[in-house]
Amino acid sequence: MRQKGNQYFIQTSQQPKHFRGGETKVMKKSLSLLVAIAMVFSMFASVAFAADATTTATEKTTQQKFDELKAAGVFTGYPGGGAGLENEMTRAEFAKVLAKIANLKDNAAAAKNYSDVSKTHWAVGQIGSVTEAGFMTGVGASKFAPTGKVTLEQVAKIATLVGGIPQLDKAVTGKVSPWAKGYVAAAIEAGLLPEAPSYQVNAKRGALVDVAYKLYSTLSVTVKEAKVIDAKNIEVTFTDGGVVKKALDTALVAGTATKVTVEYNGTKYEVTVTLQALTATATVVGAKKVEVKLNQAVDTAKVTFEVKNATNTVVNVAKTTFSDDKMTATLEFATNLIAGDYTIAAKGATTDASAKITVVAEKIAKIEFVNDKAVFSRTDAKVVTSTVKISNQYGEDVTAAKSGQLTVTAGKGVASLATSGVLTIDNNTAAGIAASNTVFAKDEKVAVSAIDSASNTFASVVLTVADKAQVAEIAIEKLYNADNETLAVGSTAGNFKLVISAKDQYGNKISNATDFANDTVLTIANPTVTNVVGGSSTPTYGWDANIDGGKLTLTLAGTPGAGTSKVTIISKTSGKLASFDVVVKEAVKVDVLTLSAPAVAVAGADIEIPFVAVDQFGVAITSASALKSAGALLSLTSSAGNLDFVQDYVKKTAKLVLSNVTTKGTVVVAAVTGTGKVQQVTISVVDAAVPTVISATKDLTTTLAKTAVVDFSTGNVVVKDQYGRDITPTWGGANYSLDVTSSDTGKVTYASGKLTAVAKGSSTITVKLLKNNIEVAGSAFTFTVKVVEKGDIQSYEVPDLGTLLDNGNTDHDRQVTVNGVLADATKVAVPNDFFTVDTITSGLSTTTPTSNKLHASLPGATPFANGDVTATFVVTVTGGNGEVISKTVKVSNAASVADKLELQTAGAGTKEGDLILSAAKGSVDTVAEVNALATAVVKTTDQYGVAITPSVFTKVYITNISNGHTITDGVAPAPVSTIAAGDTFNVVAITANGKTITFQVVVKA
Repeated sequence: MRQKGNQYFIQTSQQPKHFRGGETKVMKKSLSLLVAIAMVFSMFASVAFAADATTTATEKTTQQKFDELKAAGVFTGYPGGGAGLENEMTRAEFAKVLAKIANLKDNAAAAKNYSDVSKTHWAVGQIGSVTEAGFMTGVGASKFAPTGKVTLEQVAKIATLVGGIPQLDKAVTGKVSPWAKGYVAAAIEAGLLPEAPSYQVNAKRGALVDVAYKLYSTLSVTVKEAKVIDAKNIEVTFTDGGVVKKALDTALVAGTATKVTVEYNGTKYEVTVTLQALTATATVVGAKKVEVKLNQAVDTAKVTFEVKNATNTVVNVAKTTFSDDKMTATLEFATNLIAGDYTIAAKGATTDASAKITVVAEKIAKIEFVNDKAVFSRTDAKVVTSTVKISNQYGEDVTAAKSGQLTVTAGKGVASLATSGVLTIDNNTAAGIAASNTVFAKDEKVAVSAIDSASNTFASVVLTVADKAQVAEIAIEKLYNADNETLAVGSTAGNFKLVISAKDQYGNKISNATDFANDTVLTIANPTVTNVVGGSSTPTYGWDANIDGGKLTLTLAGTPGAGTSKVTIISKTSGKLASFDVVVKEAVKVDVLTLSAPAVAVAGADIEIPFVAVDQFGVAITSASALKSAGALLSLTSSAGNLDFVQDYVKKTAKLVLSNVTTKGTVVVAAVTGTGKVQQVTISVVDAAVPTVISATKDLTTTLAKTAVVDFSTGNVVVKDQYGRDITPTWGGANYSLDVTSSDTGKVTYASGKLTAVAKGSSTITVKLLKNNIEVAGSAFTFTVKVVEKGDIQSYEVPDLGTLLDNGNTDHDRQVTVNGVLADATKVAVPNDFFTVDTITSGLSTTTPTSNKLHASLPGATPFANGDVTATFVVTVTGGNGEVISKTVKVSNAASVADKLELQTAGAGTKEGDLILSAAKGSVDTVAEVNALATAVVKTTDQYGVAITPSVFTKVYITNISNGHTITDGVAPAPVSTIAAGDTFNVVAITANGKTITFQVVVKA
């Protein structure tokens, strides 16, 4: 039987590396030589194995293979066209084939040493060229033996020399000459020469063709590119277009070249790949959307992104979507990003990476009139409507959010723009057009303009009055669920909506749900599978501004049953229709529930257990209620503790929380999926967290001038628990306190929360934690306080004060501070008696002789007639060099008004992000409660940097309530609010001077 060899070739590639055109000639030449050798090997193999011309369903005949090789220029036939498959090949014939495939130029001169090769020999040029190349040599006595036959062992030698394969000291079973044994063994080991009874024999051309064909189709393939997908996966592309993806047993190390063997079509290739360190670049692509590009694919199940603003505050990412190649992530945020600098960190890959972005405030970049028609109102000929679209700088439709910023005017009537983009021109008296109060005429021209003064964006159009609008185009885009749940048996139908877009005959968007209902007919093919609110006879359509900038919706109803129901909506006027197959799957069951042990599980605190849940349809389950209804059963091995899925309404995902575990120990958490799969995880619960060590000081100056006093108390230390986490002790009484000692009280003393500089030198301050006046072992932290003399100070500085409010209250007074500066630029805290403050400008004074606090009350009838006044004061350092520093401060009589609005945790609200707040349902049930919430959670600062307490708003608007729910004033007979946990809504709060803050409220249970 015939032995199949396994070829092995080395290809070295860095990531990414491509073979370029400049290498083509060399590659072709090397390839040709390999093919030639393979052909010679195969030619002589037929001594042991006769040429096989039979065929199978997947194998070509030897003649067919010869014909293809002949067409490729590898072989030439005999006179008359015959293949000569039964003939033997002479050394001259072999020289010609080898020279031809190797693209060697004829070199007759190199054959002149052979006495048996005449100048007129038909192969003299090829014999010379292969001799010159070192592929063939003479047989001795200055002879080439052109009519002689080539033996297998001669071929083995040629093959190993040309292929760079070293001789192999290994036994050969067949008959072989001593000089050829190493060559033959190496050729067999490389898979290029089959084992045979004898390697001193000749062969027929048929065997040569069979094996040459096989090797031609494998050896002609080389590595085009070896690419690292991630640390555990590479992808190798070959020159014939084939691709091999290989999972690695050992992860690649970033920056380290690693050799990997891959097999392709029976041939092994060794490639060298290098995993690059992860890098990231980020681009702002939307008002609340950032695109992060990575230089390599990552494990999307492990990689997360942390976004921080310029104050190092984490900004929550609402949704992360990876591209198919896992190299691009789109981060979406719940609200628009505030202008400023941000850092984005990619974590969870083999290495971390970060990128920076600068966000500019969203602005209107384009105003468009969708068409040039103003269509009659369905009920009033004095009213016409059109459609406007507003886009921001990212090309996003922001009509709903920005319509109120536009000033819209019309040549006739009063123009107004709704959040849906509907432009209404009303010529009624009630609209303020007493002199006109006339109907519009068909084909009448009406000029309209719209401008956004903030961005100076302008658009205008001349509209032509046209017949009333009717639904002409319909599309049912998708089935929407806020939590991305799968519609299945057991689902709550009301949580699912069909999302619909519609246009009138002029191309305007239809946003009026009543008009849409009047202009359409609805059919439901299988209402037992699913129905809609109102049924097919009187469907109740709605408008949801939170879906894709605003869409018509139709909410499902009834009890979903497994199957498919086709919903069709038909326009009564155009006859056009749209259909959508609502598929209700079998009851969703948790199929895979993977549990992981938390990094640390501390007794006495809620323990969050990482998990991944997937249903039987391969869809991730992220809702706590869905997990519970989908058959996820949880159990504990201990009687202590509670285990439950809890919904995180802010992050819109479920958490698995183990609570009420009060003591150290081992807890085994077991889970059984709805499909009967069991998984468990063992959690080692450690002791409850306690304040353990003081790790640092904060907000403390440690270089003091003699007699200077600085505060040092609990607010100046950083405390960590036994697990290295920041912790805030309960201070005072029988709880925690500080013990502070000075190593040299002659230099620095401590008493009553103050450090006092006594004399020049330094002292080590040791601060310890005390629990009920007993030292916490190992809690001590030491730092050095340095005391300097006035003469050591090289200079003094007075920080700028900002602006003073004339006749302001005490909060608007400004404290003058002075810092000393040493030769090495170290700042020194100096006592108040080191300097005096003298006011130069009349009306500028210090509140008390020793306070060094400035107050302004400028004299005269109109001291601010020309605007703000620049007042002067002088700081004089007493003694020493007596340095005098002249400073100015701006004084204004502009009344204190709101200048900066920002969120804070206060009252019933918890700050979750720059513009995201969470609040319990019970605190936002009524309009009054929302108003109170806004007053509490918005920190208002005036133009002087002084907080205005409490915040005062002239208007508070509630918009974009999700899921069609409501918030009412709570006063009978008004309907009861339907707001529920998991809902979101926006609050727009406006101060008397027009300052505005818009933030999102996430409703919690």
